[in-house]
Amino acid sequence: MLMEKHIRKIPLPLIIIFFLFVVLISYISIHLYSLSKKEILSQSYQEIAAISKLKVKQISDWRRERIGEAEFIKRSVQFTQLTIAYLSNPSNKHSFDNLVKWIKPLKENHEYIDMILIKPDGSTYPLFSTEPEYLSSADKAINNLVHATGEIKLTDFHQEDDTGDVHIGIVLPIFSDSEKKKDIICTLMMRMDPNKNLFPLIQTWPSLSKTGETLLLKKDGNNVLYLNELRHKKNTTLKLKLPMNSQNLPAAKAAQGFTGLFEGYDYRGVYVLSDINKIPDSPWFIVAKIDMDEILTPLKERTIWNIIFASVIILVTGLGIFIFLKQQQIQNLRKQIVLEQEKLALKKHYEYLILNANDIILLSDDYFEILEVNESALKAYGYTKEEFKKLTIVNIHSPESRRTIAYHKNLIDEQGGLIFETQHIRKNGEIFDVEVSSKLIEIEDKKYYQNIIRDITEKKQYEKKILRHNRVYSVLSNINQTIVRRRNREELFRESCRIAVEDGQFKFTWVGLVDENTKKVIVSSKYGNDEGYCDNISITVDGGLTGTGPTGSAISEGKYFICNDIQTDDRMKPWREEALKRKILSSAAFPLKIFEKTIGSINFYSTERDFFDDQEIKLLEELAMDLSYALEFIEQEDKRRKSEEALKESETIFNYFLSYSPVYVFFKDENIRAIRLSKNFEQMLGRPIDEILGKTMDELFPSDLAKSMIEDDKKILQKGELIVVDEELNGKYYTTIKFPIFIDNKPRYLAGFTIDITERKQAEKQLRERDELLFEMGKLAQVGGWEFDTVTLEGTWTEEVAKIHEVDPGDKTNVEFGSGFYVDQSRTKIEAAIKEAIENGKPYDLELEMISAKGNRKWVRTIGYPVYEGNKIIKVRGSFQDITKIKMVEEEIKKMNEELEKRVAERTKQLEISNKELEAFSYSISHDLRAPLRAINGYSNIVLENYKDKLDDEAAELLNSITANTQKMSQLIDDLLEFSRLGRKELNKLPIDMNELINKILTEQVDELTGDRLDIKIENLPVAKADYSLIKQVIINLLSNAIKFSSTKEKSIIEIGGRAEHDENIYWIKDNGVGFSTKYSDKLFGVFQRLHKDSEFEGTGVGLAIVKRIINKHGGKVWAESIINEGSVFYFSLPEN
Repeated sequence: MLMEKHIRKIPLPLIIIFFLFVVLISYISIHLYSLSKKEILSQSYQEIAAISKLKVKQISDWRRERIGEAEFIKRSVQFTQLTIAYLSNPSNKHSFDNLVKWIKPLKENHEYIDMILIKPDGSTYPLFSTEPEYLSSADKAINNLVHATGEIKLTDFHQEDDTGDVHIGIVLPIFSDSEKKKDIICTLMMRMDPNKNLFPLIQTWPSLSKTGETLLLKKDGNNVLYLNELRHKKNTTLKLKLPMNSQNLPAAKAAQGFTGLFEGYDYRGVYVLSDINKIPDSPWFIVAKIDMDEILTPLKERTIWNIIFASVIILVTGLGIFIFLKQQQIQNLRKQIVLEQEKLALKKHYEYLILNANDIILLSDDYFEILEVNESALKAYGYTKEEFKKLTIVNIHSPESRRTIAYHKNLIDEQGGLIFETQHIRKNGEIFDVEVSSKLIEIEDKKYYQNIIRDITEKKQYEKKILRHNRVYSVLSNINQTIVRRRNREELFRESCRIAVEDGQFKFTWVGLVDENTKKVIVSSKYGNDEGYCDNISITVDGGLTGTGPTGSAISEGKYFICNDIQTDDRMKPWREEALKRKILSSAAFPLKIFEKTIGSINFYSTERDFFDDQEIKLLEELAMDLSYALEFIEQEDKRRKSEEALKESETIFNYFLSYSPVYVFFKDENIRAIRLSKNFEQMLGRPIDEILGKTMDELFPSDLAKSMIEDDKKILQKGELIVVDEELNGKYYTTIKFPIFIDNKPRYLAGFTIDITERKQAEKQLRERDELLFEMGKLAQVGGWEFDTVTLEGTWTEEVAKIHEVDPGDKTNVEFGSGFYVDQSRTKIEAAIKEAIENGKPYDLELEMISAKGNRKWVRTIGYPVYEGNKIIKVRGSFQDITKIKMVEEEIKKMNEELEKRVAERTKQLEISNKELEAFSYSISHDLRAPLRAINGYSNIVLENYKDKLDDEAAELLNSITANTQKMSQLIDDLLEFSRLGRKELNKLPIDMNELINKILTEQVDELTGDRLDIKIENLPVAKADYSLIKQVIINLLSNAIKFSSTKEKSIIEIGGRAEHDENIYWIKDNGVGFSTKYSDKLFGVFQRLHKDSEFEGTGVGLAIVKRIINKHGGKVWAESIINEGSVFYFSLPEN
């Protein structure tokens, strides 16, 4: 019976396997076909996308070149002048010939078929045709638009009304003043035949293709219009139109605004692959397409071979399986009988034990399949017995612990058994910790595993709790050590947060302090992975909603607050969403106090729910109290230190005062003995200070004067009053101020100042003598003197002053009388100066215009200064001089300077016109060179890419050389254009943060400036006042040079610095490169001047010339210093104003 059952069942699985094998081979064949098709299509996608982008670039370049040529003509002063001359007299052949001669090279070089001048009234003046020119409706419309806007316009493709020829052109305005762009005198229309220059550019296909084609299109109402001649249909230019709503037509998709790759049917109804693009700044679209049949031709032959190969494999495999089945039938039958016997014996052996054990018991085989379970397992995991037998050991392991199954099995096989801990998962998805005792059992050479499993979840939770408490103990201990070592609040907070996170394994910890003005909690310190949580937090303690959370409540109420479940605690509602995003589930806040005043809190966050238990809260509260104690200690220490520093500073200031005071300073005790004296007493009394201190004046110099001084001092201490005395000692005069110092409202000490007034007495005498001398000198030098009383304003003046005013020297004068001679603003100035001199003691020196008593206008110079008596201004005194002749000479010099400046301005204007013409010429030449260079480079690359296999090594090397040199020439032209533009660019000077500019340049040039071998050091740079874009170019050029010429070093070291110096700022960039000889310094900043070969360092020789031109334009200087093989320093200066 068993034999019959076996024979009936064996063929079905094998038939299924064979069927799956056939399906697999078929799938592989289909998959290979799909991969091949995908590969071919991918290559075609890339190729056609590249061709489409190339055509877009070529057409865009063609448009820019035409507009650039028109811009050049529009801005040409010479062309404007020639046009004005011709239109003012069209019959003048000389004017016409000059105009045609100027523009003819442009026509011939760029294949314009006609050029026409059109006046605002519509009259036309063809430049290369003798017949009157007919303007089509399209020509008239674009011409009117240019007249209205004053802008250059490129016409669209259109057919001439009379001939039907397809033309495209460009129309530009000609202004009466090409620089100011006003008053359009005419327009210039330049026509082109697109069949000669544009359509060949579009129609060429860069690779060999039978069906490849490029279409130029535009919208025409509800249709799409084909602009160029087609490859597969002739005579279609501006004639072929197709509906724009066709969903499978690439041309229609282009008109609908679609861009990119598209598969559809072209105008012939052929299935094609296309790439659609928009031509920038134009109404045109471009479609590059190729027939799909051409793309997939290589795939057909490959597919036939794949089918033949798959058929052979299936046939051979089927024959092999048939032979194998016949040989295995008997052996499989025998193995099945043995297996049934083993299972029956094993089942009987364990049945009793499994069903009655309290622990979970699982029996599994060598393939991890579960063979038997007991009742405890059914209860623990939640599966039925039938469900268990469909599971394996892997299914009851948690996802994280499954990677250890094979490792544990190997150990059990080696050792015969193993006890280990892991995690299992119940049917409801709950993960729990278990301890597994697994033993290997071998029955008739078969391996079985008896697994006795115990749920240890409670044990693990207890261990975790103990571990957490130990961590908090560690935090408390380490923070206490930090408190002992740290004497700074910020360091204490920072270190405490770090210890809490690293030792306590909180997610993050932060300390918040209350701002007394705003009542907001400010983050003072934080540590850990808060993922930006602290940056967005906003907590106030003034009763708002944000103050009700743990942190706000802890600060407001001065006690700790715990949130063990952020998801359900309403106090955390304002921050719940941000917290849960970061997997924060519990938090705690503990107040920090200084002398019973809460100043902030320390806050802890955990990713575990119910993290904070009573023991942990108690320890963290103790931690917060220790921190509060430390803050109180730091506060006291700060106050003590500040007091000591203030006292020390006061003592130092006082000692310096006593050491260098020009006034004699003294302090005496109640016994009139000196206790502190200024250093100058040594010179006055001729003895060292140490011998004077502790003694009275009578002990030092016994005399009646000394006794009198002691009596005065005693009276001061008795009455507590200040006195001032004048004294003479050893031929010198002194004024002394003495006053008592009160302690507890009683005079305890005597202090005073003694001022040596000997020099003042002598100066008063010298002043009297000097006034007499000045009076005599004034007569000789024709300079008069005057003075007036600051109270009565009555004054006197010398005979010379009266003579200048043309009044009688004996007449009385005062301030009002003297001011009355001045006219207009001069009177306002003298009255303001006199007021400042009287009120604030400010001297003055003025040149003013006056009218004398006899009506003569004169220029005079008056100098005034205050005269003091003590600290009071009693007079204003000065000199007076007639400077009329000097003013007349100055006026003559001023007129000569104005005439000279006028001549310089005229010459400068002429030079500017010449420079602009030269710059326009340079721009035109550089612009014309670009087109052939692009053609050389483009076609060289096409030959290299498409015919690489057909070229020998020498030809490829020559083409690479051509490409490299055209690129170098293109860079040189770009540098020339940049150099040329500098002359036209207006400066826009603004304050520039040079440090910010340097960092921005380093970020933008990241590809060039990265690498371990590059070390850039930046000093603090002064702010510059300059044109931002130009100075940025200077920094980029100098920095690029420094990197380039230090690239031969193992490590490039570049230093950037600057300093403010007088009325300019100086900046420099220093490198450790190859350097140069200083004898070539004069050539360094010239155009095309290079000190190194191209093979050593690449470059065009224009970069430093641009730097010099920019700095000179700013009014600065540029220079360099260098030592060969040691490095160079490039300097430039910028004036502050």
